[in-house]
Amino acid sequence: MASTVEKASSDTRVILRTPADWLPWSNQFLLYAASLGLKDYIRGRSALLPVPQEPLISDFPAREDRVPDDGSTGTVGSSSRSTRGSSRSSRGGSRAGTRNQPQTIMDLSVEGREAYKMSMTEFFAYEKRYNKQEGEVRALKNYMQQTVVQHYMEQATGSAGADEDDHAPDLSAWFQNLKQHVGVPAAEVQIDAQTAYDQAIKPISKPKEWETWLTN
Repeated sequence: MASTVEKASSDTRVILRTPADWLPWSNQFLLYAASLGLKDYIRGRSALLPVPQEPLISDFPAREDRVPDDGSTGTVGSSSRSTRGSSRSSRGGSRAGTRNQPQTIMDLSVEGREAYKMSMTEFFAYEKRYNKQEGEVRALKNYMQQTVVQHYMEQATGSAGADEDDHAPDLSAWFQNLKQHVGVPAAEVQIDAQTAYDQAIKPISKPKEWETWLTN
């Protein structure tokens, strides 16, 4: 997904080097997160999508001619089972149970097939959303790595920087760690800004101060 921050050149990105960079950096970072739909996640107000779980054929109703006499879902008909007699009953129950489960969509009843197809359609749609979110999280992770100096990344991740092989970074925790270790309260920033402003407009009365001001 293209975004204002993503399109911006590296020269316009704020680099988090000191606490003084926190407010402009965090504002730019959250702007990028918002463009990816991840701002609430970063602020700890929502969670990421869980890993998708593909439906199992064995969880759907089997055809009637493939259901064992005990009524459990299976792929072996009662007539074929009865002809095998005690030789089959002597085998392990878990092994027989595995064979009795539907293995393909053709082992399902008409209702089971329709339910399975619907579940798979929902699964593919959800998987697409999940993969899209994974890509957005990786993009935001890369942005953080590129705009935060190493020793602050160590404070954020609790290690020697972010793991390049980590496909599920907890960026929300990383951001909160940075805020705790680097972030400067807004009131403190306002005081510093007011002090700098007062110093800048302070009247210059002495000739030596004029010379100092002109050379700076």
